[in-house]
Amino acid sequence: MGRKPELKGNRVAPGEEAVLDDPSPAGSEGVAEAIHPYADGMDYLADRLKRLDLLVHREVLRFRRRAQGADPLDRYAAVTEAEADLLIRNRPDEGDSAEAGALLNALILLEKAMEGRVAISLRNKIFLPALELSRIFGLSRLENDILVVCLASEIDRRHERLFGYLQDDMTQKRPSIGLALSLCCDTQNEQIGARLAFLPTAPLFRYHLIERVEEGSTVTPFLSTPIKIDDRITLFLFGKNIPDPRIQRMLRSVVFPVAQDPLPPVPQDPEKGMILLIEESFRRGQGKKPVFYLHGQSRPHREGLAQAVCRYFHLPLLVIDAEEMAASKNGFEEGFFFAIRETLLQPAAIYIDDLDRVLESNATAQTSLRIKALAKLIHEMGGLTFLAGAQPWVWDLPQPHLFSLIELRPPGYADRMKRWTALLADEKAFDDTAPSTLATKHRLSFEEMADALGRSKSIATLRGGGPMTLADLDAACREQHRPNFGGLASRIEPKQGWDALVLPPDPMKQLREICSYVKYRHRVYDEWGFDRRLSLGKGLNILFVGPSGTGKTLAAEVIAHELGVALYRIDLSMIVSKYIGETEKNLSHIFREAQQTQLILFFDEADALFGKRSEVKDAHDRYANIEVAYLLQKIEEYEGMTILTTNLRNNIDDAFSRRMHFAVDFPFPEEADRRRIWEGVFPKEAPLAADLDIPFLARQCKLTGGHIKNVALHAAFLAAAEGKAIGMAPTIQAIKRELQKMGKPINKADFDPYHDFI
Repeated sequence: MGRKPELKGNRVAPGEEAVLDDPSPAGSEGVAEAIHPYADGMDYLADRLKRLDLLVHREVLRFRRRAQGADPLDRYAAVTEAEADLLIRNRPDEGDSAEAGALLNALILLEKAMEGRVAISLRNKIFLPALELSRIFGLSRLENDILVVCLASEIDRRHERLFGYLQDDMTQKRPSIGLALSLCCDTQNEQIGARLAFLPTAPLFRYHLIERVEEGSTVTPFLSTPIKIDDRITLFLFGKNIPDPRIQRMLRSVVFPVAQDPLPPVPQDPEKGMILLIEESFRRGQGKKPVFYLHGQSRPHREGLAQAVCRYFHLPLLVIDAEEMAASKNGFEEGFFFAIRETLLQPAAIYIDDLDRVLESNATAQTSLRIKALAKLIHEMGGLTFLAGAQPWVWDLPQPHLFSLIELRPPGYADRMKRWTALLADEKAFDDTAPSTLATKHRLSFEEMADALGRSKSIATLRGGGPMTLADLDAACREQHRPNFGGLASRIEPKQGWDALVLPPDPMKQLREICSYVKYRHRVYDEWGFDRRLSLGKGLNILFVGPSGTGKTLAAEVIAHELGVALYRIDLSMIVSKYIGETEKNLSHIFREAQQTQLILFFDEADALFGKRSEVKDAHDRYANIEVAYLLQKIEEYEGMTILTTNLRNNIDDAFSRRMHFAVDFPFPEEADRRRIWEGVFPKEAPLAADLDIPFLARQCKLTGGHIKNVALHAAFLAAAEGKAIGMAPTIQAIKRELQKMGKPINKADFDPYHDFI
C-alpha cells in the first residue's frame, strides 16, 4: 500500500490557517528557552484568561473615563466602583493614573511569554485545544479572542458581574457583541472592521462556535446582542472529547481503532480499492473529499468494511443512524451539520447508515434539499465519509466529490468456508464437516461469523457449561438473522420434523428435493458457475396447492426445521392497503429486510396478493395490476426462499406460476393417510382409552390433517373435564363440533356403532 498518509486527517481548515500565537515569532527563541511549555490545554487557557483580565481591566478604565462626571445612579449600575476594582484584580485600588501604562506593559510581557510557551509546547507535541480549534475552522486571532471572551463566564462567575458592570445592565451576564468588540479591539476603526467576524457566513456563526442568545420576541440592536459559546466547543476547549449531546440520539457508536483481529477477514477488493483511492485523494490535497456509498448486504457487513478502512488509517468512526437524524428535533440538515462538525473535533470519519430510508426514491423537493445539504457540508467540512443503505444509489449528487458506489455482495460459499475453517481451527469440539455445514446453512458476512462464534460461547455457558456444540453455533448464527418487519410478519418457530408430515410419496419427494436444492446451492451456483449466468431468479420460489388443513403450513415448518433457517409468516391484513402505493411500500420493506438475512417468507392464502391480473376497466384495476407486477419483480430479485399457498391453483397469476421452481400438491388425505395422521396426532403422554377406534375414525371421518388435529385437541379437553382417558365418546363429540363448524350435515348412520355418543 505504501506509507499511510497523515489523515489527522479528517480535519479541514475551512478558511485561513490560524494566526493566533505564531509558533515561531521573531525573538521568541530566548523566551522559549527560559520558560516551560504548557502542561496541557487548560494551562494555556489560564494564560488566555489572564490576558482577558487585563483587557477587561483596560475596558473598566475606559468605561470610567466615559462615565466621568455622571451620577452613578444614572448609569443604573448595581456594582460599586470599589467592588469592580476588587473583581478585576482581587487587590486594593491602585488608582487609574498608574494603571494605564502598567496594563500595557503587562499585556506585552504576557503575550511574549505566551508566544514562547506555545512555541516550545508545539515542539514538544503538547496538544492545545484552543490552537487546534483555530486550525480546524481557520479562525483569526480576533475570532479566537472573541471565543475566549465568551468562554470566560463559563469558567469564572466573577466575569458575569464584570460584564454586567461594563454593559450598564446587571441582568446581562453574558457579553454582547459590542462588549466583545471593545475588549478585543484597540480603536473604534478596528471595531468597525471586526464586525465582519459576526456575519452569518463568518466562521464563528457559520460553524456554530458561538450563538446569539435570544431574548423574547423583541428586536435587539446588533451591538447589544448577547452571545455565548457553544457547549460542545466549551468541552473541546476543556480537553473533554465527548460527542455533542445534539447527536447522541442519532449516534449508534464511536468505533475507535484497535489492533487487527488475529484472524483477519479474507482480503476483499472493495477494502483494498477504497484505501488506494483515499491515499490518492489525500496526496492530491484537500480539493476532493473521499465519499463512499456502500449498498447491499447486511448492516454489520457495510459497517465492518468502513471500520476496516478506518482501522488502516487509525481513525475513529462515528456511526450515525440516518432515520434518527431525520427524526431529530432540529431536522435532518442541522443534525447532519453537527454530526459532520463532530468529525472535525474528534477527529474521525463518519458513517451514516440506512440513508436510503430517508431519501425517497422519487425526486421530491425534500429529497433534493437533503442531498444538497449533504453534498455542501461534505465538500466544505467533511473528510472521510461513508454513506450506506440497502438499496443502490439512484439520486443525483452535485460535484465536486470523489463519490464512489460500492455494492457489497454476500461472501460466496468458498469464502465462507475459508472463514469458518479459520475461525474454528482452534475449536476442538468441531469436526471437519462443521465449516461446510455452517457455510451452506448461513449466508453471513465475515463480521457476523465472528460475532456468532463469540455468541455461541455465551450460549454454551447459559446452557450449563460444557464444550460448545455445533447446535450452539447454529443457534448463534440464526440470532444474526433478526429482521425488523415492523409488525408486517410474525416468526414461526419450527419444531416439527419429517415424521410429523403425512403426505403421498410424490409430494414428500418434492419437499425433500426442495431441501436438497438449498443444501447443494453452493455447488451449482458457485462451483458449477450458474451464478455467473443468472442475474435474477436465483432464489427458490415454491407454490403449495391444496385444501385447507392438508399440511401446507406444516410442510413449511418442516423445511425450515430441516434447513435450520428462520420462517416468517406474512400478515396479509397488514400488507394490503387501500391507499395507493402503500401495499408496494410494505412489500418493499419486507423483501429488503429478508434479503439481508435470507430467511423463508411464507405467504399463506396468497390469492389476495398473487391473484390473476384483470382487464383494466378503472383506476382500481390499474393499481391492482401494478401491485401484482411489483410482486413479480420482488420475488424474482429475492435470493432467499418464498413459499406461497393457495387452495386453488387457478387463482394464481400465470406469471407467478412460471417463476415457481416447485409446485407441490397437497391432496385430501385418503383413508391410509388419515389413519397415519390419527396415530400420530396424540402425544405419547396423553392417556388413550382402550375403546379409541382409530381404524373406524380414519375410515368414517373424512377430515384433513388440520381438522383431525382440532378434533384431537377438543377431545382431550372434553376427557380432561370428565377426568377420564381419551376415548371414543369425547372424540365423537369433538368430531360433531368440527363438522358443525364446517357447516356439514351430521348423519348418525355414518357413526354406527358409536352414534349414541353424538
